[in-house]
Amino acid sequence: MSRSYRGITAKKSRVYCVDEVLKLYKVSSRNTLSNWVKQGLCPSPEASPQLFRGAELNRFHLQRRAQSKRELRCGEFKCLHCKTAVIPEPASMSFDPAKKAASLCCALCPDCGASVMKLLGETECNALKKYCDPNTSQDISDERIGAVLGGIDTNAGSESDFQVSLNDGVLFDWQFFAGQYAAATIDAHLAAIREFEEFTGGAGFRTLTIKSVDAYRQHLSERANLHHGEDALSRSSVRHKASHVKAFLAWLLNQSGYRRLPRDLADYLTLSRALNAQTLAPQPKGHPTMEAAIEMALGMPASSLQERRDQAIVAMAFVTGLRAGALSTLRLEHIDCTERTATQDGTLMRAKNGKSYVADWFATTDPLQGIVVAWIEELTQLGFEAKDAVFPAVRELTAQEPSLTSSRRAVPTLKSEGAITKAFAVASQVAGTSYTPHCARHTLTALGNRLCTNRVEEKAWSKNLGHANVQTTESNYAKLTDDEKQSVLRTIGQGSSMTSDDKDLCLDYHEHRLSPGTPEFLRAKDLIAERARKREG
Repeated sequence: MSRSYRGITAKKSRVYCVDEVLKLYKVSSRNTLSNWVKQGLCPSPEASPQLFRGAELNRFHLQRRAQSKRELRCGEFKCLHCKTAVIPEPASMSFDPAKKAASLCCALCPDCGASVMKLLGETECNALKKYCDPNTSQDISDERIGAVLGGIDTNAGSESDFQVSLNDGVLFDWQFFAGQYAAATIDAHLAAIREFEEFTGGAGFRTLTIKSVDAYRQHLSERANLHHGEDALSRSSVRHKASHVKAFLAWLLNQSGYRRLPRDLADYLTLSRALNAQTLAPQPKGHPTMEAAIEMALGMPASSLQERRDQAIVAMAFVTGLRAGALSTLRLEHIDCTERTATQDGTLMRAKNGKSYVADWFATTDPLQGIVVAWIEELTQLGFEAKDAVFPAVRELTAQEPSLTSSRRAVPTLKSEGAITKAFAVASQVAGTSYTPHCARHTLTALGNRLCTNRVEEKAWSKNLGHANVQTTESNYAKLTDDEKQSVLRTIGQGSSMTSDDKDLCLDYHEHRLSPGTPEFLRAKDLIAERARKREG
């Protein structure tokens, strides 16, 4: 396996300890990390044991990969396993005579232990032999190329835009405290804290003053008042940044070494009432009606396994209302086609806030339910079992051996929601507009507004969407647009003013259940006459 680490990227604002770095890059030996430090990786200053900022890890490996594209310098060997230039440890070098060169030097890569070799000219051969002598300096010089100091550009770490941080130690401690949050939330907080750190010139947080915090508040306020340009921020972004930094400062004041800071330091990030005021609500996101959603799903191509999987993804979203994360991690054991239910298990699936609940398939979605059932049956015919993914990656869509006769692994679920998004992109082409996976929840909410006739039905519908109360559904989904609001307001008073009791009374009149001359009979007769007059008018 190549050790160029091309597919690995550290989170730039996060701080990593040694064990976390080794785990991230799948490295088993601490000597590898020690060699990286010798080659130019800069640890965080004033941190013991060593800590590394994500941005510095990314810079180092990007520069390290770039070395493979240039000419080897004196003392450097090309490791075909690491895909980069390295300088082996002197103890691993051996020299053999060569016909077309002064010597053939064989050694071991200091990172991965793979064998490396290089044909040496006389000058470089003498330099390396001198380098291997413990009684001489460890400088390797080459008048043609330049000097390399016992490693790959040891000082290269300082030759970049990245600046080391004096606060990595306390931020590493904060990351432990923030373990209660989701990873995306931690990243958002760290990004805001790093921006605040940069604004203060990278100074240690021990030197923070009321004036520096107030200056940052003024800086955010000014950016909120900008309408254009790279520095412009929305009021929502300003509120979030200020909130994240304020929460961090409140935590910082209780940490050892920071208790001498002003106790009201965090209060100076309180924004003005104008910035905290809610702006005009944006127009609600578009969503199809259930009838349009059914046409959209039925119109999707379904000639290949992948296309039928994508069609089933869209159908399942409108049948169950599950979010993209839950859809991507569904397993067959979570689907009951007999009872028409789907279980969201927060312990096994990517579910919002780790919530678990059972969703009954929604009413009036029969055509979509047929697509889901057909897909489950097709997976069963392929040998998929309870622990296997409902929507696997394309490479996994093959016949499976029975687990009773073999020790095969369960078909894994999707690692991201990318396939869910792409499936809705295909469905959107059929509809001629753009819809996201989350639009299904808006569609189902709008459908519930049409079908539910009393508060109990509304509560049941909302609970089936995974909401604890009806207010959550009403405040976040299927909001009326301005055009829809105006249309409803224009029709108020123009339709029937009869209550449900009046309608039942009219029905009893037509079915001859009322006795002539009774007040109910006369009331029903008047209602029917009034309705006839309105219809004629």
